[in-house]
Amino acid sequence: MFNHLRYLARQRQLSTSAARSYYRAITARSDPLPKRVALEEVDKTSVTAECERDLILEVMSTVPTQRELRHFLKRYIPFDPAQINVSPSRSHGRSKSPREVVDSLLRPTTCLISLTKVQGPFAPMHLISIASTLVQLQRLGLTPVVVLDNEGWEKLSGEANAQQLRMKMLQEALSLVEAIERVGGRTKPVLSGVFWGDDNKKGDATPDAVSSSDHDTTTDSTLAMHIRSSFDLVQPILRNDQIPVILPMAIYPGSFKRPISANSAITALCRSLSDPNPTLSEGATKDALLPVKLVVINNEGGIPNHEKPGTAHSLINLQEEHASITQVYLSTPEWHHTHPTALQNLDMAQACLALLPTTSSAVIAPYASLPTALISNLITDKPLYSSSLPTTRGGIDPARAIASVNTSRTTVIRHGMSIRYHDAVSTLDIEKLTLLLEVSFGKSLDASAFYERLERRLACAIVAGEYEGAVLVTEEPLWRGEKMNSCYYLDKFAIAPTSQGIGLTDILWKRMTDAYPNLMWRSRTDNGVNKWYGHNNH
Repeated sequence: MFNHLRYLARQRQLSTSAARSYYRAITARSDPLPKRVALEEVDKTSVTAECERDLILEVMSTVPTQRELRHFLKRYIPFDPAQINVSPSRSHGRSKSPREVVDSLLRPTTCLISLTKVQGPFAPMHLISIASTLVQLQRLGLTPVVVLDNEGWEKLSGEANAQQLRMKMLQEALSLVEAIERVGGRTKPVLSGVFWGDDNKKGDATPDAVSSSDHDTTTDSTLAMHIRSSFDLVQPILRNDQIPVILPMAIYPGSFKRPISANSAITALCRSLSDPNPTLSEGATKDALLPVKLVVINNEGGIPNHEKPGTAHSLINLQEEHASITQVYLSTPEWHHTHPTALQNLDMAQACLALLPTTSSAVIAPYASLPTALISNLITDKPLYSSSLPTTRGGIDPARAIASVNTSRTTVIRHGMSIRYHDAVSTLDIEKLTLLLEVSFGKSLDASAFYERLERRLACAIVAGEYEGAVLVTEEPLWRGEKMNSCYYLDKFAIAPTSQGIGLTDILWKRMTDAYPNLMWRSRTDNGVNKWYGHNNH
């Protein structure tokens, strides 16, 4: 399976190179653009070759489980094994020619996209690293739709600097375009025509409207409601296997162009793409354009974690944690300087994920963690570090343990679901719980005997959402010689198949270990989950 993944990744790289000349006429610009900002001298051939090697190494270094790899291949690289002649001895019937394989990869039946905010400023070589990561994600089946942002744009606020700000935004867009092309990618800037503003809410070039660095999120969230967006100019770029680089520039009545915040732009795109009756150009479908990820690439990293100072939250369940994280952030003044856009990024993720399927997620990563942070999350669909993993174990010095926790400062955010606690069987929905246990374990439950015992032994049931997942902890007798004590026992840990891969396991495990730091469980020696249990316990 790893060989097949590597084969497909290489085919995507080769297809980009082979098709570049074919699409040159299509992507030729008809209008002259200002001169690009020069990057440091970089040998394009050596950078492209290095990116090809790095892509394979990054994929292999994620060490996904078989289930994670199957999930990734099914979601991001749909294929018909019978049509790809990987091994001549296994071929049956006519296999596709190399040209047909290239064409099928260039024109996939679905276009899975990530709405990606590239939040500068970045040095030229850091821009190369970001560009390389964007190209690698595209070759693994997830095409970034980039919206630019820069914390320095707020310094050019006001009508007097409007023209200078627009030129600076344009130059930075072209710098990223050049970087993507230098690492072997194909891209095209979209300078305007994607966003429109209402007449009663003009996008003045103020710090709030242009950048996402202010602590007050009211302006961003309010402005986003007055921004409309269209994907008409973006879809042809995606069909040509290019990465769109969009400027957050809105057109207002009278054909005035005004900068808007990147967060408002991304929220407007999410709202447009999640519209039940969207206006789509020919050849596109609503499902094919639904974002499966939100990505923020910045300097500061993810959402700071007050429980483990110096690190970032590895996973956030918005339904349960948004309010508490916001409260802690507002009461920690130093974060306003070290992580000035953390709260705005969190609010943007909340607004967007509320519009998208529950399988969608957001990832906030600093450029220093690229490409590992994003490629690992793409393939395994989980945080780099388990939020339920204890920080001290086996005699490791606490300071060293804290330093090793999520040092990449990358945060995965999910819309999540509510968590409820039950201390009695009478408060449980027996029908839903039974169904969850049966579909999760793949066998029928002896309901009468099971619930009769649970009535006597239940310590706590932790239920996620509408019984998408549940943990049952019982209190069992424990004999020590002639003295009887009791211990907490993990009786059942169940996740519905339809809710796997959305971070629910980590959420429930953390809730359980917070409530019961000392408990016991038993498992068959051939249980495939034993390795995970061993990794997540003291």
